[in-house]
Amino acid sequence: MAVGALLMGLVASRIARRIGRRAAVRSAIAGTSCIGLLFVTAGAAPVLILDAFLIGLSGSLLVIIVQADLAGRHPAHRSVALVDINLACSSGTIVAASGVGLASRTL
Repeated sequence: MAVGALLMGLVASRIARRIGRRAAVRSAIAGTSCIGLLFVTAGAAPVLILDAFLIGLSGSLLVIIVQADLAGRHPAHRSVALVDINLACSSGTIVAASGVGLASRTL
């Protein structure tokens, strides 16, 4: 994941300029969703490693574009907007991880 995130940090702005922010966000959402499903169903270690790399790419693209868009839409309150989106994402991660943990106990 970290390698994918690092590489995406180098090229995210080019992708956004080439296809537009909206298309980049939609592509990142679709990519992350599909790769996440593949990650869950993959059984072999090489597939899992490739999936982790690809999730790093698509997930990082989503984070970078959303934060850049928020900063552009709210220049006077940029820091507040970024704190709010990071808080929302962190909360969603905690809820999702808790849901997976609860589901694993019931199945």
